[in-house]
Parts: sequence; C-alpha cells; structure tokens
Amino acid sequence: MIDLTDRKNIFYWQTDRVLSGEDYVRIFLKRHDVPDNELIDVLNKGITAISGTKHISIEPTDENVLKGNVNIVRKVTINN
Repeated sequence: MIDLTDRKNIFYWQTDRVLSGEDYVRIFLKRHDVPDNELIDVLNKGITAISGTKHISIEPTDENVLKGNVNIVRKVTINN
C-alpha cells in the first residue's frame, strides 16, 4: 500500500510546480481569457483525426462554466 501521508508518492500539478506570481494569475485568474483565434489555431494544428477540417467555430463561453471552474470548457463545432 502506498503511504500518502508524506506526499513523496503524490504529484499534484497545482502545488508541486515552481510557479511565479504571473503564472498563478495566468493559470487561475486569466485562464478563460484565451482569444478564440488562438484556440482555433491550436485546434487546427492539433486535430489530425478528422480529415478535411474546413471550418471550426467556438461558442461563446457559458457564464456558469466560468464560476469557479479551473478548466477551460468551450463548445467547439467542426465542419458544422
């Protein structure tokens, strides 16, 4: 059984990395501020399983998602 009390066998990315104050602001406070065109660029470069990707659109951010959610959650439509 793994002993979790001393944390030597645990990695928790939010606290076990050396982050600057600017990093914390970007990751936790401004995480939803990524412009749509940057997200679309990442999707165009990263989605290789869908051949013939012609059009990607991103729905506006749902206000309920922004309330305390640490993840970036956006609805994306590809080729309609």
